[in-house]
Amino acid sequence: MSPVELVSVISFIGSGIIMFTLPIAQLQIHFWVVLVVGFLGDTITTGYLGKFDLEEQNRGYTRWACGSEPTLTCAAGTRVILLGAILLPYLSVVRYGFLQEYYPVYLTALLTPIVIGLMAAGATLANTYGIWNANRRSPS
Repeated sequence: MSPVELVSVISFIGSGIIMFTLPIAQLQIHFWVVLVVGFLGDTITTGYLGKFDLEEQNRGYTRWACGSEPTLTCAAGTRVILLGAILLPYLSVVRYGFLQEYYPVYLTALLTPIVIGLMAAGATLANTYGIWNANRRSPS
């Protein structure tokens, strides 16, 4: 199982546990903080992969937009676009009530920052481990 698949599985399982154990509607601001911090960490670690002769994963929007060794600016740009793409539907449902009467739509909107935040935190950890491992193997 690749690191991307592992992070995805763990984030979905973690989201399910969170959904059934925590009041997700009341903790939304905290989940958004985790998402933004995870995006910042993922942006920084992705931007520094090239400095350690590491490449971005073979699939995904960052590889498509920035190439195999993305710069910090390009990695940040892709995260800003993704954040906007997440925030617009979220606000339309949660803040302005569009389709909020349908519970699956409302629940999906509430779970979005949890799932993406856990994935961003996992990507940060995977990148950090890759950088640490490459730094450890390189001769000093």
